Amino acid sequence: MSKKKLLITFDAFGTLLSPKQSVAEQYVEVARRHGLENLDPRRVGLSLKKAFRQETKVHPNFGKASGIKPPEWWANVIKATLHPFSQSLPERLVPNLLKHFSSSERYSLYPSAASFFNMIRNKRKQTLTRAQEPWPWDHTVVGIITNSDNRTPDILSSFGLDVSTKRFRATNEHAENACGDEDIAFVVLSYDVGVEKPDRLIFDAAKELLKRSLGDNNRAAQIGGALASNEAEHRIEEFELLHVGDNAKHDVLGALDAGWNSILLDRRGRYSKRFKQGQEILSLGIGPSRRRRVAVIQDLNALSFWKASSCGNG
Repeated sequence: MSKKKLLITFDAFGTLLSPKQSVAEQYVEVARRHGLENLDPRRVGLSLKKAFRQETKVHPNFGKASGIKPPEWWANVIKATLHPFSQSLPERLVPNLLKHFSSSERYSLYPSAASFFNMIRNKRKQTLTRAQEPWPWDHTVVGIITNSDNRTPDILSSFGLDVSTKRFRATNEHAENACGDEDIAFVVLSYDVGVEKPDRLIFDAAKELLKRSLGDNNRAAQIGGALASNEAEHRIEEFELLHVGDNAKHDVLGALDAGWNSILLDRRGRYSKRFKQGQEILSLGIGPSRRRRVAVIQDLNALSFWKASSCGNG
């Protein structure tokens, strides 16, 4: 018997959101306002990649393991990025760059992402007919799983999305309430969980938040620890689990290894030539020897055509 309830989680950046300009161009723009002239976006971009890799190596997961808060972590990246071009940075440059990337002003919500959230809202209000929007699920819970820090919920909210304050904590704290009508029922940040995708624990954290959101937390399981109550596990098993993202390793293979279904969102058109005319979903082999079949879509409008059996979970 097919399930009628869906937990669908999304990666954030590159899946729902994209910068309006390249990050390097925005660094140059802000730096210019602070008196740093003649910066080349290409060179700044290369320096940014180097600084990001180095900071990630020394202080993984935005500084979580080192006890560093994300603002300090990003400040280190900004300073290392711009240091080759200026030995002394203006005092307000770093905090202004941090603020610069904290709202919808500098990001775009992909049109198909906006359409998805509108469709889910209308589905909940029962204002759609099946002919208008063939969304096959009777109950849908939407979450975010992202390798990111605590700016992400505020950025999503700044687009007018109703984002719940529910976040993962590795404790048995109670859920605030059962899932309501929020656009996004919870946000799982790698910084909160302590691991990044593709680690299965971050996907387990999303299941835990679903369980808490459903109100079944009287014997909430610790990640990797004790089993949850039979009732809570039963309610979770009523849900199909699906993760959607644009990174094959972090999103798709990570979700598959955690026992989820997954969809690869091909934003860059890498597989566009393989789609036949009118084809919404492509079945593709990825991973070692390309033996793992996954569903590939070109935009989120194709989600309505996905079925759990289309590629399975591994």
